[in-house]
Amino acid sequence: MATKAYGPIACCAVCTLFLAYSVIADDAGPKPMVIGSATEAILTLQREGTLAGTLQPISGEVAARSYQRYLGSFAKPIPEFNETAGLVSKPETSK
Repeated sequence: MATKAYGPIACCAVCTLFLAYSVIADDAGPKPMVIGSATEAILTLQREGTLAGTLQPISGEVAARSYQRYLGSFAKPIPEFNETAGLVSKPETSK
């Protein structure tokens, strides 16, 4: 009858070992991917100018025309709202 008393204790010991192993196995597993790390790396490259190309100068004539176009953009006041509605089209379905 003494062996029957050890049955529940042995079962609890085995269950505890399995639980401990599952905790250890979870810690040894691969680390989860951090979302956004690629974006952070790209923004760092952009901010530091690590992969920046050489400056591309423009001619004086092109610069003058660009500046005149910029100044002309202030000739008309900015409307308070857009007076035309955008066109919305449904995608065509093939039959």
